[in-house]
Amino acid sequence: MSSTSCLIAAALLLCIALSSCSGDDPVAPQVGTVTIDATPDSIDAPWQIAGPSGFSQSGNGDTTLGDMTAGSYTLTWGAVADWTTPSPAAVTQTLVANGEVTFTGTYVAQ
Repeated sequence: MSSTSCLIAAALLLCIALSSCSGDDPVAPQVGTVTIDATPDSIDAPWQIAGPSGFSQSGNGDTTLGDMTAGSYTLTWGAVADWTTPSPAAVTQTLVANGEVTFTGTYVAQ
């Protein structure tokens, strides 16, 4: 085998070895899951979440948001008549790639 053929074979083996490494793809999306868990479920508590790149969403009750960009998220619990809002009303957590964070808020009847 000539030296050129050996170099080509070595280069191909290196490419195969590098492509088989999991989780090392620099262009793979850096996403995770955000779960919002309000208690009790019966009050359908309002919330608003803000995150990376201007992300913002509002909703009510328990929710799971998938494929969320890794970064810092702030969830703010809304008021519900006759219930005390969770304290603190705004909570910030950091979502890492392939991770998950859960925002839990407990409302107390007045």
